Amino acid sequence: MSPQIASIVLNDIVKDGVLKVVPGDSVVFTPRENQILQLLTKGESAKQIASELGMSTKTVEAIRRHIMKKTKIDNLADLTKYAIREGLTTV
Repeated sequence: MSPQIASIVLNDIVKDGVLKVVPGDSVVFTPRENQILQLLTKGESAKQIASELGMSTKTVEAIRRHIMKKTKIDNLADLTKYAIREGLTTV
């Protein structure tokens, strides 16, 4: 995760502690969504992820949009906070 994103995420976790996902909502990710979510929260771009996983950038972007739709989260910083809170990635 880039230092800038890490700083934003950690400050927001400490400051507001609020998730956009409604408590009790269970979000289930496919193994591929989980993999891409972890790479996104580490600061990798869609192009880097696509190259690493042998898929197109458009496919990675589509999966990212699907993850955001599932979680009702509309930006990477909040998505990263969500992933940390849910134990899907680490800082």
